[in-house]
Amino acid sequence: MPAHNEEASIEATIDHLATQMNYPTDQYEIIVVNDGSTDRTGIILEALQAKYGQRLRTVTIINNRGKAAGFNSALGFAKGEFILSNDADSKPEVDALWKYMYYFEREGGSQLGAVTGNMLSINKTTLVAEAQQNELNSIIGLIKRSQLSYGGLFAFSGANTMYRKAAVIDVGGWQAEQPTEDIAISWDMQTAGWQAYFAPHIRFFMDVPETLPELVK
Repeated sequence: MPAHNEEASIEATIDHLATQMNYPTDQYEIIVVNDGSTDRTGIILEALQAKYGQRLRTVTIINNRGKAAGFNSALGFAKGEFILSNDADSKPEVDALWKYMYYFEREGGSQLGAVTGNMLSINKTTLVAEAQQNELNSIIGLIKRSQLSYGGLFAFSGANTMYRKAAVIDVGGWQAEQPTEDIAISWDMQTAGWQAYFAPHIRFFMDVPETLPELVK
């Protein structure tokens, strides 16, 4: 989880990942990269570290370097063979981990480099938020389904995608100089021969902006 000034949502997200996932707790770890936060993110992470102990690992970057650099830093510390990117304001459904792993472990999945899930908004209390929900459902979902029928994906979801660690290393990690690291790594992986898949039934829920000024920002 890359985190830059995420004091509003990071505690609830980490609590969800640590306690709500339907997956053996000794089979996954939570790594958070505090990427130059200037708000209370660091203080919150210290309290959570005391709460969850070795299950939560925190990497601190003094000067903000961006999401891709955060991912690459976490890559160097990750113990597992698979990595789930998870934004600080995104919560995967409780069965997401074993659903993701199904695709990698099923017959013919050895060349699968990444599986990306289906984005949904968790807060639909305003017209602005509801409009984004419609965008996620009708536009982004349709685009990914169309791309999959073509034979590949032009973009992963940066907010929630599971990667095969070996595939990420094979393409040199995430491109820190690119503003859209999720698009760049999707092209890099598939160009290198790794397969990608969009799984619409694997859902994760995002906190979306609820006012027009927040959306513009």
